[in-house]
Amino acid sequence: MGWEAVFYLQGTLALLWCIGWYYVVTDSPKDFHWISDDEKQYITSSIGISKNKKTPPTPIKQMLTSLPVWSVIISAVGNNWGFYTLLTIVPQYMKTIMHKDIKTNAMLSGLPYVGMWAWSLAAGVAGDWLMRRRNVRTVVIRKTANTIANVGPALCLLGLLFVKCDWWATVALMSLAVTAVGAIYSGHYVNPIDLAPNFAGTMSGIVNTVGNVPGFLAPLAAGYITDKQSTLTQYRKVFIIAAVVYIVDAIVFLLFASGEEQSWNSMPEVADPESGGASETTQQKGGSGDSFKESGVLKGVFVQSDLREDVVSQQKERHEGKGAPRGSRKAVLQSKPSGDGAGHTNKAYCSTEGE
Repeated sequence: MGWEAVFYLQGTLALLWCIGWYYVVTDSPKDFHWISDDEKQYITSSIGISKNKKTPPTPIKQMLTSLPVWSVIISAVGNNWGFYTLLTIVPQYMKTIMHKDIKTNAMLSGLPYVGMWAWSLAAGVAGDWLMRRRNVRTVVIRKTANTIANVGPALCLLGLLFVKCDWWATVALMSLAVTAVGAIYSGHYVNPIDLAPNFAGTMSGIVNTVGNVPGFLAPLAAGYITDKQSTLTQYRKVFIIAAVVYIVDAIVFLLFASGEEQSWNSMPEVADPESGGASETTQQKGGSGDSFKESGVLKGVFVQSDLREDVVSQQKERHEGKGAPRGSRKAVLQSKPSGDGAGHTNKAYCSTEGE
Protein backbone atom coordinates (compact mmCIF):
# COMPACT_ATOMS: atom_id res chain seq x y z
CA MET A 1 0.00 0.00 0.00
CA GLY A 2 3.06 2.28 0.06
CA TRP A 3 4.76 3.99 2.97
CA GLU A 4 2.07 6.71 3.08
CA ALA A 5 -0.53 4.17 4.24
CA VAL A 6 1.19 3.83 7.60
CA PHE A 7 0.66 7.52 8.34
CA TYR A 8 -2.92 7.60 7.07
CA LEU A 9 -3.80 4.60 9.22
CA GLN A 10 -2.17 6.00 12.38
CA GLY A 11 -3.73 9.44 11.84
CA THR A 12 -7.21 7.99 11.32
CA LEU A 13 -6.94 5.85 14.46
CA ALA A 14 -5.79 8.88 16.46
CA LEU A 15 -8.80 10.95 15.30
CA LEU A 16 -11.21 8.13 16.17
CA TRP A 17 -9.61 7.88 19.61
CA CYS A 18 -10.09 11.65 20.11
CA ILE A 19 -13.79 11.37 19.29
CA GLY A 20 -14.17 8.62 21.86
CA TRP A 21 -12.21 10.61 24.44
CA TYR A 22 -14.32 13.78 24.11
CA TYR A 23 -17.53 11.74 24.25
CA VAL A 24 -16.65 9.55 27.24
CA VAL A 25 -14.30 11.50 29.54
CA THR A 26 -15.65 13.88 32.22
CA ASP A 27 -14.08 16.19 34.79
CA SER A 28 -15.16 14.14 37.80
CA PRO A 29 -16.87 10.82 38.65
CA LYS A 30 -20.12 12.60 39.54
CA ASP A 31 -20.47 13.76 35.92
CA PHE A 32 -19.86 10.31 34.44
CA HIS A 33 -23.09 8.72 33.23
CA TRP A 34 -22.01 5.13 32.66
CA ILE A 35 -21.55 4.06 36.29
CA SER A 36 -24.04 3.59 39.13
CA ASP A 37 -24.59 6.03 41.98
CA ASP A 38 -23.12 3.51 44.42
CA GLU A 39 -19.93 3.33 42.40
CA LYS A 40 -19.70 7.12 42.18
CA GLN A 41 -20.05 7.36 45.96
CA TYR A 42 -17.44 4.65 46.45
CA ILE A 43 -14.93 6.45 44.20
CA THR A 44 -15.43 9.89 45.73
CA SER A 45 -15.38 8.59 49.33
CA SER A 46 -12.20 6.60 48.67
CA ILE A 47 -10.31 9.34 46.85
CA GLY A 48 -11.60 12.37 48.71
CA ILE A 49 -10.74 15.92 47.69
CA SER A 50 -7.35 16.11 46.03
CA LYS A 51 -7.76 19.37 44.17
CA ASN A 52 -9.35 22.76 44.69
CA LYS A 53 -12.42 23.27 42.54
CA LYS A 54 -11.09 26.75 41.76
CA THR A 55 -7.42 26.52 40.85
CA PRO A 56 -5.28 29.22 42.52
CA PRO A 57 -2.50 31.10 40.68
CA THR A 58 0.36 28.87 39.58
CA PRO A 59 3.43 29.23 41.86
CA ILE A 60 5.96 29.09 39.03
CA LYS A 61 8.85 30.38 41.14
CA GLN A 62 8.34 27.80 43.88
CA MET A 63 7.82 25.07 41.32
CA LEU A 64 11.02 25.83 39.42
CA THR A 65 13.09 26.05 42.62
CA SER A 66 11.83 22.73 43.98
CA LEU A 67 14.32 19.83 43.98
CA PRO A 68 11.57 17.16 43.72
CA VAL A 69 10.22 18.92 40.62
CA TRP A 70 13.68 19.08 39.05
CA SER A 71 14.20 15.39 39.83
CA VAL A 72 11.07 14.66 37.77
CA ILE A 73 12.29 16.88 34.91
CA ILE A 74 15.76 15.30 34.86
CA SER A 75 14.23 11.85 35.06
CA ALA A 76 12.02 12.63 32.07
CA VAL A 77 15.01 13.88 30.05
CA GLY A 78 17.18 10.87 30.94
CA ASN A 79 14.53 8.22 30.43
CA ASN A 80 13.40 9.72 27.14
CA TRP A 81 16.99 9.87 25.91
CA GLY A 82 17.32 6.13 26.39
CA PHE A 83 13.82 5.40 25.13
CA TYR A 84 14.20 7.37 21.89
CA THR A 85 17.61 5.78 21.38
CA LEU A 86 15.97 2.36 21.59
CA LEU A 87 13.05 3.52 19.46
CA THR A 88 15.28 4.58 16.57
CA ILE A 89 18.27 2.29 16.97
CA VAL A 90 16.54 -1.11 17.32
CA PRO A 91 15.20 -1.27 13.71
CA GLN A 92 18.44 0.21 12.34
CA TYR A 93 20.57 -2.20 14.37
CA MET A 94 18.49 -5.19 13.22
CA LYS A 95 18.93 -4.16 9.59
CA THR A 96 22.57 -3.07 9.43
CA ILE A 97 24.22 -5.29 12.04
CA MET A 98 21.95 -8.35 12.21
CA HIS A 99 21.00 -8.20 8.49
CA LYS A 100 17.31 -9.00 8.96
CA ASP A 101 14.73 -8.32 6.24
CA ILE A 102 12.06 -5.68 6.73
CA LYS A 103 9.25 -8.12 7.65
CA THR A 104 11.31 -9.91 10.31
CA ASN A 105 12.70 -6.56 11.42
CA ALA A 106 9.20 -5.10 11.86
CA MET A 107 7.97 -8.01 13.99
CA LEU A 108 11.07 -8.10 16.20
CA SER A 109 11.16 -4.31 16.54
CA GLY A 110 7.53 -4.26 17.66
CA LEU A 111 7.77 -7.20 20.07
CA PRO A 112 9.49 -5.28 22.91
CA TYR A 113 6.65 -2.75 23.05
CA VAL A 114 4.12 -5.49 23.72
CA GLY A 115 6.20 -6.35 26.76
CA MET A 116 6.41 -2.69 27.75
CA TRP A 117 2.63 -2.35 27.56
CA ALA A 118 2.02 -5.41 29.73
CA TRP A 119 4.70 -4.46 32.27
CA SER A 120 3.42 -0.88 32.59
CA LEU A 121 0.00 -2.22 33.65
CA ALA A 122 1.45 -4.86 35.98
CA ALA A 123 3.78 -2.35 37.67
CA GLY A 124 0.91 0.05 38.29
CA VAL A 125 -1.31 -2.62 39.83
CA ALA A 126 1.57 -3.89 41.98
CA GLY A 127 2.40 -0.38 43.20
CA ASP A 128 -1.20 0.36 44.19
CA TRP A 129 -1.47 -2.99 45.99
CA LEU A 130 1.71 -2.38 47.97
CA MET A 131 0.52 1.08 49.06
CA ARG A 132 -2.94 -0.12 50.08
CA ARG A 133 -2.20 -3.51 51.61
CA ARG A 134 1.37 -3.17 52.84
CA ASN A 135 1.43 0.55 53.70
CA VAL A 136 4.43 1.13 51.46
CA ARG A 137 5.10 4.85 51.14
CA THR A 138 4.43 6.60 47.85
CA VAL A 139 8.02 7.79 47.50
CA VAL A 140 9.29 4.21 47.84
CA ILE A 141 7.01 3.05 45.01
CA ARG A 142 8.01 5.98 42.79
CA LYS A 143 11.75 5.50 43.34
CA THR A 144 11.57 1.72 42.92
CA ALA A 145 9.59 1.95 39.67
CA ASN A 146 11.84 4.69 38.33
CA THR A 147 14.97 2.69 39.16
CA ILE A 148 13.62 -0.39 37.38
CA ALA A 149 12.68 1.72 34.34
CA ASN A 150 16.21 3.19 34.09
CA VAL A 151 18.71 0.76 35.55
CA GLY A 152 17.01 -2.18 33.80
CA PRO A 153 17.48 -0.81 30.27
CA ALA A 154 20.99 0.42 31.17
CA LEU A 155 22.09 -3.09 32.18
CA CYS A 156 20.55 -4.56 29.03
CA LEU A 157 22.34 -2.02 26.81
CA LEU A 158 25.64 -2.75 28.54
CA GLY A 159 24.92 -6.46 28.07
CA LEU A 160 24.83 -5.89 24.30
CA LEU A 161 28.53 -5.05 24.47
CA PHE A 162 29.29 -8.65 25.40
CA VAL A 163 26.91 -10.70 23.23
CA LYS A 164 28.35 -9.28 20.00
CA CYS A 165 26.48 -10.89 17.08
CA ASP A 166 24.55 -13.50 19.07
CA TRP A 167 21.14 -13.15 17.44
CA TRP A 168 18.87 -14.51 20.20
CA ALA A 169 20.78 -12.84 23.01
CA THR A 170 20.52 -9.49 21.21
CA VAL A 171 16.76 -9.86 20.72
CA ALA A 172 16.28 -10.90 24.36
CA LEU A 173 18.29 -7.99 25.77
CA MET A 174 16.64 -5.38 23.57
CA SER A 175 13.19 -6.76 24.42
CA LEU A 176 13.97 -6.67 28.14
CA ALA A 177 15.36 -3.13 27.86
CA VAL A 178 12.19 -1.74 26.26
CA THR A 179 9.92 -3.81 28.53
CA ALA A 180 11.59 -2.46 31.69
CA VAL A 181 10.84 1.12 30.60
CA GLY A 182 7.14 0.38 31.21
CA ALA A 183 7.63 0.84 34.96
CA ILE A 184 8.17 4.57 34.35
CA TYR A 185 4.41 5.15 34.44
CA SER A 186 4.48 4.27 38.14
CA GLY A 187 7.65 6.33 38.64
CA HIS A 188 8.31 9.92 37.65
CA TYR A 189 5.46 9.98 35.13
CA VAL A 190 2.73 10.11 37.81
CA ASN A 191 4.82 11.92 40.43
CA PRO A 192 3.44 15.43 39.65
CA ILE A 193 0.10 14.31 41.12
CA ASP A 194 1.87 13.37 44.36
CA LEU A 195 3.76 16.65 44.58
CA ALA A 196 1.04 19.14 43.68
CA PRO A 197 -2.50 17.93 42.84
CA ASN A 198 -3.57 21.51 42.13
CA PHE A 199 -0.83 22.05 39.55
CA ALA A 200 -0.21 18.53 38.23
CA GLY A 201 -1.31 19.52 34.72
CA THR A 202 0.98 22.55 34.57
CA MET A 203 3.89 20.60 36.01
CA SER A 204 3.36 17.72 33.58
CA GLY A 205 3.35 20.21 30.72
CA ILE A 206 6.70 21.63 31.82
CA VAL A 207 8.15 18.15 32.41
CA ASN A 208 7.02 16.84 29.03
CA THR A 209 8.20 19.95 27.17
CA VAL A 210 11.73 19.70 28.56
CA GLY A 211 11.67 15.91 28.71
CA ASN A 212 10.94 15.47 25.03
CA VAL A 213 13.95 17.45 23.87
CA PRO A 214 15.81 14.09 23.61
CA GLY A 215 13.15 13.14 21.07
CA PHE A 216 15.26 14.90 18.44
CA LEU A 217 18.65 15.07 20.19
CA ALA A 218 19.03 11.33 20.87
CA PRO A 219 18.37 10.22 17.25
CA LEU A 220 20.64 13.04 15.99
CA ALA A 221 23.44 11.90 18.29
CA ALA A 222 22.97 8.25 17.31
CA GLY A 223 22.91 9.19 13.63
CA TYR A 224 26.03 11.31 13.96
CA ILE A 225 27.92 8.43 15.58
CA THR A 226 26.79 5.73 13.15
CA ASP A 227 26.42 7.75 9.93
CA LYS A 228 29.89 7.23 8.45
CA GLN A 229 30.57 3.89 10.12
CA SER A 230 27.60 1.61 10.71
CA THR A 231 29.69 -0.90 12.62
CA LEU A 232 29.24 -2.83 15.83
CA THR A 233 31.87 -0.63 17.49
CA GLN A 234 29.98 2.58 16.69
CA TYR A 235 26.69 1.16 17.90
CA ARG A 236 28.39 0.22 21.15
CA LYS A 237 29.21 3.90 21.67
CA VAL A 238 25.53 4.75 21.27
CA PHE A 239 24.56 2.06 23.79
CA ILE A 240 27.15 3.22 26.34
CA ILE A 241 25.96 6.85 26.15
CA ALA A 242 22.34 5.81 26.65
CA ALA A 243 23.27 3.52 29.55
CA VAL A 244 25.21 6.29 31.31
CA VAL A 245 22.30 8.73 30.90
CA TYR A 246 19.89 6.11 32.27
CA ILE A 247 22.02 5.53 35.38
CA VAL A 248 22.57 9.24 36.10
CA ASP A 249 18.83 9.77 35.75
CA ALA A 250 18.11 6.98 38.27
CA ILE A 251 20.62 8.35 40.80
CA VAL A 252 19.20 11.90 40.65
CA PHE A 253 15.66 10.64 41.20
CA LEU A 254 16.74 8.41 44.09
CA LEU A 255 18.44 11.36 45.81
CA PHE A 256 15.90 14.14 45.35
CA ALA A 257 12.46 12.70 44.52
CA SER A 258 9.55 12.99 46.93
CA GLY A 259 6.14 11.38 47.27
CA GLU A 260 4.64 14.07 49.47
CA GLU A 261 2.57 17.10 48.67
CA GLN A 262 4.73 20.21 48.48
CA SER A 263 3.98 23.23 50.68
CA TRP A 264 3.36 25.50 47.70
CA ASN A 265 0.45 23.32 46.56
CA SER A 266 -1.64 24.30 49.63
CA MET A 267 -3.11 27.66 48.77
CA PRO A 268 -5.17 30.07 50.94
CA GLU A 269 -8.85 29.35 51.25
CA VAL A 270 -10.74 29.69 47.98
CA ALA A 271 -14.45 30.42 47.83
CA ASP A 272 -16.43 27.56 46.36
CA PRO A 273 -19.29 28.94 44.20
CA GLU A 274 -21.07 25.57 44.23
CA SER A 275 -21.43 25.64 48.02
CA GLY A 276 -22.80 29.17 48.25
CA GLY A 277 -19.51 30.87 48.93
CA ALA A 278 -18.21 28.40 51.50
CA SER A 279 -14.45 28.20 51.45
CA GLU A 280 -12.35 25.11 50.89
CA THR A 281 -8.68 24.32 50.84
CA THR A 282 -6.61 21.50 49.53
CA GLN A 283 -5.55 19.44 52.54
CA GLN A 284 -4.30 16.23 51.01
CA LYS A 285 -0.99 15.35 52.63
CA GLY A 286 1.69 12.82 51.87
CA GLY A 287 1.02 12.37 48.15
CA SER A 288 -1.70 10.50 46.32
CA GLY A 289 -0.79 7.11 47.69
CA ASP A 290 0.25 7.86 51.27
CA SER A 291 -3.25 8.37 52.55
CA PHE A 292 -6.28 6.38 51.57
CA LYS A 293 -9.16 8.13 53.29
CA GLU A 294 -11.24 5.91 55.51
CA SER A 295 -14.44 7.85 55.04
CA GLY A 296 -16.25 4.90 53.44
CA VAL A 297 -19.92 5.85 53.03
CA LEU A 298 -19.94 8.14 56.08
CA LYS A 299 -21.79 11.39 55.69
CA GLY A 300 -19.38 13.18 58.01
CA VAL A 301 -16.96 15.78 56.76
CA PHE A 302 -13.38 14.64 56.21
CA VAL A 303 -10.93 16.69 58.23
CA GLN A 304 -7.16 16.79 58.08
CA SER A 305 -5.61 19.29 60.43
CA ASP A 306 -3.30 19.62 63.37
CA LEU A 307 -5.20 17.59 65.94
CA ARG A 308 -2.98 18.75 68.77
CA GLU A 309 -4.32 22.30 68.47
CA ASP A 310 -7.93 21.01 68.40
CA VAL A 311 -7.45 18.91 71.51
CA VAL A 312 -5.76 21.72 73.44
CA SER A 313 -8.52 24.13 72.42
CA GLN A 314 -11.27 21.73 73.53
CA GLN A 315 -9.58 21.08 76.87
CA LYS A 316 -9.20 24.81 77.46
CA GLU A 317 -12.87 25.43 76.71
CA ARG A 318 -13.98 22.68 79.07
CA HIS A 319 -11.74 24.08 81.81
CA GLU A 320 -13.21 27.55 81.38
CA GLY A 321 -16.77 26.20 81.24
CA LYS A 322 -17.30 27.19 77.61
CA GLY A 323 -17.93 23.72 76.33
CA ALA A 324 -21.20 22.44 74.94
CA PRO A 325 -24.04 21.95 77.44
CA ARG A 326 -24.23 18.56 79.11
CA GLY A 327 -26.41 16.08 77.25
CA SER A 328 -25.83 17.54 73.80
CA ARG A 329 -24.29 15.46 71.08
CA LYS A 330 -20.60 16.16 70.50
CA ALA A 331 -18.47 15.48 67.49
CA VAL A 332 -15.72 13.08 68.34
CA LEU A 333 -12.44 13.59 66.57
CA GLN A 334 -10.53 10.47 65.77
CA SER A 335 -7.14 10.13 64.19
CA LYS A 336 -5.48 7.14 62.66
CA PRO A 337 -1.96 7.04 61.24
CA SER A 338 -1.65 5.74 57.70
CA GLY A 339 1.38 3.51 57.95
CA ASP A 340 4.34 3.60 60.30
CA GLY A 341 6.83 5.54 58.23
CA ALA A 342 7.62 9.16 57.81
CA GLY A 343 5.53 11.02 55.24
CA HIS A 344 2.26 9.48 56.42
CA THR A 345 -0.30 11.88 57.73
CA ASN A 346 -2.69 11.52 60.64
CA LYS A 347 -6.24 11.47 59.46
CA ALA A 348 -9.34 12.61 61.29
CA TYR A 349 -13.03 12.71 60.59
CA CYS A 350 -16.03 13.97 62.51
CA SER A 351 -18.35 11.16 63.47
CA THR A 352 -21.88 11.45 62.14
CA GLU A 353 -24.94 11.87 64.29
CA GLY A 354 -26.03 8.63 65.90
CA GLU A 355 -22.63 6.91 65.73
